[in-house]
Amino acid sequence: NSTILDNEEIILITNDSNITMPSLIGYSRIKAVSILNLLGIDYEIEGYGFVTKQSIKKGEVINDKVLITLEEKYKLE
Repeated sequence: NSTILDNEEIILITNDSNITMPSLIGYSRIKAVSILNLLGIDYEIEGYGFVTKQSIKKGEVINDKVLITLEEKYKLE
């Protein structure tokens, strides 16, 4: 008996043996790593900040390590 708040994100994990890649674009490094760990996906990260690229497209079955690229959202000048 749980209450879901407006605009709250939910991650649904099923018992399917095929794990498909979610889109991590725009997620912070911490959130992206949390999702990858929750799904049991091996990953490699380049950079800091927010995810701007990922090596496996959203919806593809994962058979390999995922490479995600992060960039700083705000750069100090």
